[in-house]
Amino acid sequence: LGYAPFVRLALPCVVFDEFLWAVVAKVQDVWTRKVCALPMSVELVVLPILDTLHFIPVVTKVFLLAILEYPMYDGPAQYPMVLVLCALAWTGH
Repeated sequence: LGYAPFVRLALPCVVFDEFLWAVVAKVQDVWTRKVCALPMSVELVVLPILDTLHFIPVVTKVFLLAILEYPMYDGPAQYPMVLVLCALAWTGH
């Protein structure tokens, strides 16, 4: 149904992205509670940028999956364009 290319190409990036998000959140929480409060510039500028940057590989992989892999996918899915549209929608969210 289209999960084989996703599992092979995009899932490792998705799992790594979720791991990085959890690590950044945990480090921020522990640092704020145990060490000292983060400066406002770090909380308002640096952390949102880091939160966005770690998501770029996921968006790139899913976009490339939609453009390069799913149009020529010959698995059990009867409508590869539905897979393309779903992957592009997931990329845009």
